[in-house]
Amino acid sequence: MEKRGHLGTRAGQLVTWVVVVLLGALTLGACSKAATPAGNGGAGGTSPRLDASSGTGGTGATIDGSAAACGGTGEGCCAGNACTAGGCCLPASGGARTCVAAGQMCTGGGATGTCMNGSCSSAGAPTCGGVGQPCCGTQIGDGGTPMGGVCSGPNARCSAGNCVACGRDNEACCQGSDTNACVAPLGCLDRGNVSVCGLCGGADQPCCNGNNECQNGLACTPTTTGMPDLCRACGAAGQPCCDPSKCNTGLGCAHPPGDQGPGMCMACGAANSACCPGGTCQPGLGCGGVVATGGTCTTCGKADQPCCTASPICDTTLMLGCILGASSNHCGTCGADGQSCCGRGTNGTCQKGFACGGRGTGIAGTCAAAPVTDAGSVF
Repeated sequence: MEKRGHLGTRAGQLVTWVVVVLLGALTLGACSKAATPAGNGGAGGTSPRLDASSGTGGTGATIDGSAAACGGTGEGCCAGNACTAGGCCLPASGGARTCVAAGQMCTGGGATGTCMNGSCSSAGAPTCGGVGQPCCGTQIGDGGTPMGGVCSGPNARCSAGNCVACGRDNEACCQGSDTNACVAPLGCLDRGNVSVCGLCGGADQPCCNGNNECQNGLACTPTTTGMPDLCRACGAAGQPCCDPSKCNTGLGCAHPPGDQGPGMCMACGAANSACCPGGTCQPGLGCGGVVATGGTCTTCGKADQPCCTASPICDTTLMLGCILGASSNHCGTCGADGQSCCGRGTNGTCQKGFACGGRGTGIAGTCAAAPVTDAGSVF
């Protein structure tokens, strides 16, 4: 009897363990679903929309798909300047916006008080920062005109001292960085004198503002005068160069003089072959010979070799810079007193305390001590 009782106890423990495991699995599945951000983006971008009811951070993403955590305390604000769990989106050092948790003090942009439900509240002052509320930190200038101020709530921007809606289709872009100015799948784009949220960055869509104008595999390409630039396929022969001046393997990016677009991919710029129009070559090579037309692509970057087309232009470990020449540009020591001016642009550069003189078309110029301006005596 004692033996059967022991077995019965073991069986009861086993049943209990199975029930616990099943309940844990069901709970884990439910939590996994609840933690999934709402929205998956669309044709115009890849940023998932923040689920504002979640207590955890979301995932922000730029137009090119590079994602980063957002919305949690101390993290960057998500699309539309949103933070999780009633947090407040406020400027931090360097101008970037980060999330302050509900219950913590509002700081940045002149905001004060305690963060609650995306707004900042302090005793004796109106709650600020949400849509329909005053901007936080606004100062009254001459003539009673509101100056400055920030909005801390989701989809809110400061306009004439009040927080107005932003970030949704055809609304003004939210203030802060271009990556979180609009809710997914929208991006910030120029329409005349204003920037509004709309579909951008996808194939044949307008280019988005900021550094990531188009999705990967697309380039921002000028169209007819007066029309917005469009994102179009890039990198293949006869297509625009992908940013920055990249083409598929075996092709070079031609930038003829006067070309204001991204350039055109074509069969040029290979080793020991003709340079592409504009004096460019395929990666790892530089154009020796006439820069604008002609020339041959060869190894580059070392002393007395052509300057490379792509960065690094010259070997910085050897303290070399690109020196402008009459027939071609080459790498060499430059920038110090008595040396050639560095750089390929119109204005040559020199080390601190020296200035470039005598620079002209095909002439590098020479670095010399910068003239001292007499600022008067100081006692």
